[in-house]
Amino acid sequence: MLAALRYHGAMQRFGARILGLGGLALLTAVGTPSSSTPSVQRLQGSVGWRPLVIRAAPPGTLVDARGALLLIANSRNEAPSAAKPCDEGSGTINRYPLRIEDSHGLRLTGGLFRGQVPQAFDWRATYCNSAALSWRGSPGGQVSGVRIDGAWDGIRVSRASAGLHVTGSWFSRIRDDAIENDFLQPVTIEDTLIDGAFQGISLRPAAANQLPATDESTVTLDGVLLRLSAFRYEGEQRFGALAKSDERSPRLRVRHSIIAIEAATTTTFPHSWRLGWSKLVDPADNWLLWLGDGPFPSALPQPPAGFRLLSGEQARLFWAKARQGWIDCHPQLARLPNDPPSHPDRCVRHVSAD
Repeated sequence: MLAALRYHGAMQRFGARILGLGGLALLTAVGTPSSSTPSVQRLQGSVGWRPLVIRAAPPGTLVDARGALLLIANSRNEAPSAAKPCDEGSGTINRYPLRIEDSHGLRLTGGLFRGQVPQAFDWRATYCNSAALSWRGSPGGQVSGVRIDGAWDGIRVSRASAGLHVTGSWFSRIRDDAIENDFLQPVTIEDTLIDGAFQGISLRPAAANQLPATDESTVTLDGVLLRLSAFRYEGEQRFGALAKSDERSPRLRVRHSIIAIEAATTTTFPHSWRLGWSKLVDPADNWLLWLGDGPFPSALPQPPAGFRLLSGEQARLFWAKARQGWIDCHPQLARLPNDPPSHPDRCVRHVSAD
């Protein structure tokens, strides 16, 4: 079933059209909407393998995708390798299922993004760039209540998209960056569960991108549960960092959040950890958990302040309780078949280590 797009309110007054461009579904606003009534677009059903672009939507447009299923695939074969990397093969790909472009203040609520990005193979062979949801030229955006699983990057914040606010969303099995913000935009991630990602937030522009330092900008994590997982990278298992950073990266504010690391290896990216910690401002009421047995590995630089540390069985119990508490508090989110159910009567916003 193809996606059904219904337009209500102001959208009816200025019109809209969908253009098919070689399998690309492009939604383009036409005319001038009422300045007092934001438009509402409802996306329902399965979009299938068609990329969807929302471009030049009126300011403040609400895209209600609570009934939508969007598919992600970045690799043309199921087992990418050095001999046969992800861009070789005959498999169907959909690397950017939903793109928001040139749309000021667009609000996206809901949506189930189901990915088929290979998880078990080396990063280099699997690196065919992709993101479940991307923003470009769209400042002041809002994302709430999305469910993303099995993506390369979860959300990508590209140029001229300052002020994106992500809240009440659930990510899992993210092969690279949960949030890629390599254009160093101010971004807020709030009340969000990231349950398995190689890297937390990428704040490192490409070497050829001559962006200036952004010491006056801030990336904020508030009430975030982030579990970093180990994946194969350059021939060995590694886990990534909370913030993949360089010297130009913005400030990092982390509050009321839990950062957990689940890995059978102690190999990581110490330089990224150290740079990320050096960017911290006003951290408060946070936890850093090592879910493996034994103490924190010496290769993992620890935060300077604002974090309490737990490891081993105590950390695993703490994470499990916090994770289920978050799920219980968000019954409205779309679910995958193997996702645990919510029990709203057991909703717990803050957990203790007791």
